[in-house]
Amino acid sequence: MKPVGSSARDDLVLRCARTPAPALVDLLKRTEWGTREVKYRVRGIPRILGSIADPHFLTLERQGKLLGGVVGSRKTVTVAEKSYDAFFIAMIAIEPSVAGSGYGTYLAKLARQYAHTLLKEPGLIYLYVESTSKASLKVHRAVGYTPVGRVEARLFTRMYPKDDARVGRPTRQELVELSSLLAEQYAGHALLDFDVSLRTGGCLVLRSSGKVAAAAQLRPMEWSLTRLRGLGGFLAMKVLPHLPVIRRGYSPDHVRFLRIGNIFVRPGHEAELERLLEALLAKCGVHVAMIFLDPRSALHNGFRARIGFGAFGGLVAETIDVFADFKGLGQEEIARVCALPINVSPADPM
Repeated sequence: MKPVGSSARDDLVLRCARTPAPALVDLLKRTEWGTREVKYRVRGIPRILGSIADPHFLTLERQGKLLGGVVGSRKTVTVAEKSYDAFFIAMIAIEPSVAGSGYGTYLAKLARQYAHTLLKEPGLIYLYVESTSKASLKVHRAVGYTPVGRVEARLFTRMYPKDDARVGRPTRQELVELSSLLAEQYAGHALLDFDVSLRTGGCLVLRSSGKVAAAAQLRPMEWSLTRLRGLGGFLAMKVLPHLPVIRRGYSPDHVRFLRIGNIFVRPGHEAELERLLEALLAKCGVHVAMIFLDPRSALHNGFRARIGFGAFGGLVAETIDVFADFKGLGQEEIARVCALPINVSPADPM
């Protein structure tokens, strides 16, 4: 782990490593994410960090003691068929003992500066912030990020999901073709990374008449819920775990669900999308999936119209604000990026 910078205070040092230090992994395991309404811890942190293709782990230390850390990933993204050198910032975590002392803002500033030193032109840095996290929104605006869009996290649920024998893993050739098909389908969208994300695994396809009719990429997620406010929160934390049918697949301390993205539907096969999504739940033994949709996208709105979301159909679980910072882009090009709908990559840990 090498130092990459220091502050005006001689006792603070920013370090970067390509593998996460045990202290950073421990901090990420202990960190409560979310907002005042929903708090959770992310399970499976080592697996998540190990799946990042080109990771950069930044830590802020004082006299060898960890104060906070940032998880970053360098990649190439496409925006309306133009490639950009990119740095994705996934997590900013601060030791609870020093929370509220300004280290989060300071670390966000240092991470942005670090990314700028790496990126070639044209380049961009981007990250996601829960829209209800007012403090985090304020921090990233203050640091210098520009809001570029907002996506909705929608829930797809099935109490008894049905598998489909036509759904399976793609062949190597199908995977190559799928990258091109996705690029064509999502032309006019921002932050595309199919060449990177499809290599991380989790892609399944539904075949019809020997061809891929629909495809999607899944990322298994596990949370431990620590707080849910309101009547819904009371039911989720205190009542649902004791109901005979529900408790088989649900515990607040171990909530399992899928993040689904990179959705592809071949024209004329739109009815197969819902069958594919249900089969993904069945194969993974879960009941809930989260799908990120940008209301500005005609493609995403088409998905929304074709999917019967289930018991929580139409429910927006959360909205996510997307922020970016730019290197070597003029104002006209920045405005163009901000105007485009966003496709959330399954490769981006959240």
